[in-house]
Amino acid sequence: MDKNRPLPPGDAFDPYRERDFLRRKAEGFPPPLYKSYVPTPEATPEQQKEREQYWTDEQYTEKFEREEGSTWYDPQIHNDWEETTYLKPETKTPVANRYVKFIFNDGRIIYSQTNEDGSLYEPPKSEDFEMLFVSIKKP
Repeated sequence: MDKNRPLPPGDAFDPYRERDFLRRKAEGFPPPLYKSYVPTPEATPEQQKEREQYWTDEQYTEKFEREEGSTWYDPQIHNDWEETTYLKPETKTPVANRYVKFIFNDGRIIYSQTNEDGSLYEPPKSEDFEMLFVSIKKP
């Protein structure tokens, strides 16, 4: 979890949101450590406005064109996916923070991203899919 972003959504974190906001505010709202595709708004519009004096999600979000109807991996939906670690064969170092595109025979396209350890969740072997690492060209 990126300590410079607000706590993730969910009731479990509600008692801690105000303290987390005040901690980040005291630190001067440092920018996120990692780029994300998930929006991370503050708990209230007033807090959001205050934070945006320092940074906005748009500045720290990777953007690339995706196919209409494609989705991102979601652990709540894809709860049968299995964790796998990818290492570069020549150096045995993790394939970290790379985007992956899963293309299924039924037409679904689901994107995911490896973490800094090279781990990501992929569909069970019983599903018929093709996996591609996605290269993003920066202008």
